[in-house]
Amino acid sequence: MILNILHKLFVLLISFSVITILVHYDIVTVIDVDTLYFFQTLSGVLIYDNIMWLSTELSGIFSCVVFSVGLTIPRKTRRIGLISLLSVLISTIVCGYISYLIDRDTPDIPFLGSAMVLEIENDTRILGNEGSYPSGHIARITVIVATLINQTHKKYMHFLWFLPFMSSLSRLYMLQHHPTDIIAGIVIGLLIELVMSYKLQKIIEKQSEHET
Repeated sequence: MILNILHKLFVLLISFSVITILVHYDIVTVIDVDTLYFFQTLSGVLIYDNIMWLSTELSGIFSCVVFSVGLTIPRKTRRIGLISLLSVLISTIVCGYISYLIDRDTPDIPFLGSAMVLEIENDTRILGNEGSYPSGHIARITVIVATLINQTHKKYMHFLWFLPFMSSLSRLYMLQHHPTDIIAGIVIGLLIELVMSYKLQKIIEKQSEHET
């Protein structure tokens, strides 16, 4: 179990390092910008614009914290809620500091769609920077879904991957992030969930040793 987690951690760390290098040296900038210009042409239909706005807000810090806190109320899901809440806070801080270090500008492409009821929530910032890499929204929703799936061990829970997919699509649709910001956010979310799983497994093993 632990070896499997460590193997996945290694693969994800390598993946994140490669993506970061590509972003830092502007190797993928043209592809990122062209993709966003494509999404800009899709906006303007009121119902689609509002669906995308709602999808992006569901992965905001407020929504994720409220959902995780809600999971801590029933005793049956309390452990999952605590893990989810801690993971959300860690992913927000990690993304904030990486964003500060990489300091990638947010997309400078105007959204031409319908006016939203509320302003689109910006990504969480650390130390006042305005960087967009990686996406904190996507890291948060990814870590929540991964935690729910891996802690419940229910096959039907895999449908929840639809949420990170919709959030990723919405962040691009609303022109809030570059595609590589999204990919990096997914990787960080998976990384944090794996670290939490590793720590939890070590605790369980120590408890088993003491019992024997």
